[in-house]
Amino acid sequence: MLSPFLPPEVVLNIFLYVPAFYLKYFHDGLPTGKLKDIVAFNLYKSVYFGPPTPDESLRRISIEELRELARQDSGPRIKVLILEEIDDIGDYKDVFESFLQFVGENPLFMAEIPVVHYKGSTIFLTKYASRLTVANFVSWKGLELYASDISSTLNIVVPSNLAELKFANEANTYMAILGFPSTLRKLAVFANVDTGKICLPAHLEEFECMSEIQIWDEFPQGLKKLSLLQHCIPPEFEFTDSLTDLSLRSCSIRHSGLTRFVLPQNLKKLTLSHNPLGSIDRVNFPDSLEDLDISGCGISSLADVTFPPLLEKLQVSDNVLTNLDNVDFPPLKFLDVSTHSTVFITSMSKIKFPTTLVTLCSSGQPVEDWSNTKLPESLQVLTIMASERAADLRFPKCLEKLRILFLKSSRAVFADLKLPKTLVLLHLQNGKCLDFDWNLPLLKKMYVKGIVGSIRIPDTVEELELFARDYEVYQNLTLPYGLESVTMRYLITRYPETLHTLKITNFDSQLEVEWPSRLRTLYLSPGDYDDVNGSNLKLPRTLEFLKSEFDPEPEWRLQRLLSARS
Repeated sequence: MLSPFLPPEVVLNIFLYVPAFYLKYFHDGLPTGKLKDIVAFNLYKSVYFGPPTPDESLRRISIEELRELARQDSGPRIKVLILEEIDDIGDYKDVFESFLQFVGENPLFMAEIPVVHYKGSTIFLTKYASRLTVANFVSWKGLELYASDISSTLNIVVPSNLAELKFANEANTYMAILGFPSTLRKLAVFANVDTGKICLPAHLEEFECMSEIQIWDEFPQGLKKLSLLQHCIPPEFEFTDSLTDLSLRSCSIRHSGLTRFVLPQNLKKLTLSHNPLGSIDRVNFPDSLEDLDISGCGISSLADVTFPPLLEKLQVSDNVLTNLDNVDFPPLKFLDVSTHSTVFITSMSKIKFPTTLVTLCSSGQPVEDWSNTKLPESLQVLTIMASERAADLRFPKCLEKLRILFLKSSRAVFADLKLPKTLVLLHLQNGKCLDFDWNLPLLKKMYVKGIVGSIRIPDTVEELELFARDYEVYQNLTLPYGLESVTMRYLITRYPETLHTLKITNFDSQLEVEWPSRLRTLYLSPGDYDDVNGSNLKLPRTLEFLKSEFDPEPEWRLQRLLSARS
């Protein structure tokens, strides 16, 4: 119990770090009083109403809780409501009909919620608007216009204070009929047909569009972020000078066209991924640029490139680079040279990495000389593929996150790794594991795949993924108290009571399991077995989200059970 002498503002700050589902249990067990009021304020200030979700950051609220809040003359009030509707799943239709009934019965309570973020269909929003004002709706994602719905699109309700709208248009009709409100700041449009020109609101700050043709009239003068996908862009294309974030993905831009672009001089972030550039030599990047993404552009060399002086983040993954020996890097903090291609970098010992580098990602690059590569001491995040012996690898002393994929030919022994004690995340794949003390006092997240032998999980680990080739690894496995999330191939019979998320990828329905009493999220995949027999599952009452490949009838029965519990 918290000390009664703590000031309310201190108590509120403490509760910011308490997961919502624990906060609810704590709240329900408190006697009426000031402390319970403080907990309720934190518990209900931001809530989610919708289908079950594995997102732990969302505090899911039920109809019963809404009714209880509405009955109170003085008490906690919802500040932010995240409303997600799915109208094509039969099990949830009754739930949303009940919600609409609640809206009609409690218009003042709903109207007093300052901010509503909505994701769902036009039909549901129209039903809502027929009962109550939608003036407090500030974002809408999920609107889809189809040719068969043209008659209904003419009467679309667009909330007058909407700040963000994301929708797809597959109807052969003008999008101008939506009548964008002047409050709109973010707009995302995905159009597969010629819908005519959009008149963008004058105060729009962010615009995202996937369309092969230009469907807008002109850009607002204050536009800060522009994202175009699969759009044919001519070299003479005019970008507004106000842009600070520009994304041109899969727009068929070639090197000759890019060199002719006049890029905004205040640009801070530029994404050119998946364009057939081949090179970025002689490209006039603005000096203000801090973030550059040229992933998947067929680039074979960076040796003659002059990078902007302020560049901090460079993504050159999935290109055809064979070395980075003569590259003059700016003072980068982030560098990603990962690849999925058949052209590799096999040596990094001659690279002059920036001394400012914090993150280096090189997954997919079968580097043969990591033991001779000088990594900057500033490095905190490292992702590598290694073919050398584990004992030969050296790591920066302040490293916090390490991911290593050992080639099977390396015959890595994990006990030989000289790991820095500062690690909070460790991801190892392919190697022999022994029952040894890892000596990692700060480790919170551990992912181990493709191992042989036995393994000891450090007591500090809160999130674990374990995929072993041998079933005996699981038979002898002991999971420490304090684990919160576990993903593994095989089921074990007992889990720590602290566990709230469990994912099993090869689930045997015949095994009897003692489920953790606080389990909230459960994923079950049959893997090598038949479909999961839902009727055999005895689930804890705390469960809120369940996903599996059941026989059809048990699946719906369990989903209804979960919905009724919420």
